[in-house]
Amino acid sequence: MWLTNESRAERKKTLEKGDAVAVKKRNDIIAEKAGARQSKRLGIKDKWKEKDGNKGKSKGKKGKGRAGLEGGRKEKTKKA
Repeated sequence: MWLTNESRAERKKTLEKGDAVAVKKRNDIIAEKAGARQSKRLGIKDKWKEKDGNKGKSKGKKGKGRAGLEGGRKEKTKKA
């Protein structure tokens, strides 16, 4: 397929735009990781970890126990 000069120029612009987007994404990710490392060193917690849904296991909430392992067993009564 033969490309005209106009279509070559358009294709070149499209490729350059795609490359610029990829470079920006890569730089953003690298900056985000560097910021996370720095905040970890300084002991600053991330905002997403402080939300209610991520407080950890069994802090004030009682859920179902594991079947057959936790609770559910009644104490045997002593016969007189």
